[in-house]
Amino acid sequence: MREKDGYKPKAPLLEDLRKTWHDKSDEGIIAEMRINGYEPFHIPFGPNYRKIAFRRIRVQ
Repeated sequence: MREKDGYKPKAPLLEDLRKTWHDKSDEGIIAEMRINGYEPFHIPFGPNYRKIAFRRIRVQ
């Protein structure tokens, strides 16, 4: 996205995790990431296009 500005995305994207887990559905990947302490959220890329990424759930 913005690699030339030195921007490195910290949040793992669902489309990258699909390559890691071939045998799981999207719901299975989201459930697995929830177990690992991540929550899904949407990154908007225009009016009708968004990506699902994961952020850490902060524990107080």
